[in-house]
Amino acid sequence: MANERVLLLDTTLRDGEQSAGIGMTGAEKMEIARQLQKMNVDIIEAGFAASSPGDFEAVSNIAKEVKGPIIASLARAHPNDVDQAWRAVEHSERPRIHVFLSSSEIHQMHQLRKNREEVMEMAVTMVERAKGYCEDVEFSPMDATRTNPEYLYQMLTEVIRAGATTINIADTVGYAIPSATGFARLLQDIKTNVPGIENVVMSVHCHNDLGLAVANSLTAVESGARQLEGCINGIGERAGNASLEEIIMALDTRKDHFGVDIGIDTTQIYPSSRMVSRISGMAVQAQQGSGRRERLPPRIGHPPGRLNREEVSRIFESFKVLADRKREVTDRDLEILMDEESREASEPISYTLEQVQFSGGDHGIATATVRLIDPEGVPITDAATGNGPVNAICNAVDRAIGVVNKLVDFNVQSATEGVDSLGTVTIRIEKDGKTYTGRGADTDIVVASAKAYLSAVNRQLASDESANVPALGSTPD
Repeated sequence: MANERVLLLDTTLRDGEQSAGIGMTGAEKMEIARQLQKMNVDIIEAGFAASSPGDFEAVSNIAKEVKGPIIASLARAHPNDVDQAWRAVEHSERPRIHVFLSSSEIHQMHQLRKNREEVMEMAVTMVERAKGYCEDVEFSPMDATRTNPEYLYQMLTEVIRAGATTINIADTVGYAIPSATGFARLLQDIKTNVPGIENVVMSVHCHNDLGLAVANSLTAVESGARQLEGCINGIGERAGNASLEEIIMALDTRKDHFGVDIGIDTTQIYPSSRMVSRISGMAVQAQQGSGRRERLPPRIGHPPGRLNREEVSRIFESFKVLADRKREVTDRDLEILMDEESREASEPISYTLEQVQFSGGDHGIATATVRLIDPEGVPITDAATGNGPVNAICNAVDRAIGVVNKLVDFNVQSATEGVDSLGTVTIRIEKDGKTYTGRGADTDIVVASAKAYLSAVNRQLASDESANVPALGSTPD
């Protein structure tokens, strides 16, 4: 007898992007979507089309170009959101509209400011509206794990009658406990008390605030869930989402226990993890399977190796510079060079770094001089002091460009082995309450810091430009 199939929905491009400071470009989202296509992910939640013109364009482009997976857009239970979601995914050969609405009393009181009857009506009406556009409609009661059970059963019953084909139980604040009396009990009670649940796919979406997102997701499979939602590397707002690669390997490795099948190409896990880490600027912890530096198991894959001639030429120039600095260049060094080439090719570029000089010491004043190339190709040179090399570099870049940003996070990691290793620097800056992430790599940490800071500044400048574009339609009160 064949095993049942568990579908995997990747929300790296939507919920994952809500991690502080990520802000992916449309080109970066397309790059990740194509990699998820290679990994055979069942559903790609490509974004939140109504949230901005940029997100609408990114979802629309992915829907047009990425074949195979279902392409979904998130939508609040509001007419404009549902309409924009459909406009974005209608080009897909397999479109889905994913409607969500708060179901817990605390959310209804403090976010929606509506009573239960009004919220119920919103859920049913918007699912019906989505169903008028496409057959595949997912509905998520947000904060389901803190919702009154009887009200949750009623809401799910009504949206199934309205046409929802997937019901997604969202542990929005990472509150659930994976036990027979916790999350498992809730899912079993839903199966018992919701008429029609047997005719739709039951899904879960788990957050990691208590470190239990993957555990809750696997418990859900044991309780009958046949769709799991997560992100590559477990990225996402607050403590993140369920790590999709950990879910995949648990279901694949312990098929004897779970008794389900997945359609994932596990050899694409490592390149997917590396890509998301590079684009997001969020390093993978060394102890995670996809973050280990020792030889990788063949089942989770190897770094992608296809480059065009121009990319090879640029990497070769970087290789020659690196070979002059290091006694031995390893495969890992080449992988970092490839990551840098891909990062620079995909991220928004306003200013480029041509040269960095630093002077200072224990008793001297740290001074940095930077030479940048502006968007018109004009060189700009400026210098500044600081309480250390990184502070001086940031001040010099700010002076050269004429911006003011607050550095909120600085992280250095040795990317390869040895005292002459390549180091990667991740920097987060803040302006007007928004966070932007930049990343750079070099054998000289001062240079890597300058690259990372300028990368973050370029993202901030690109965000300022896109903020001047009018938003799509109206938004809920």
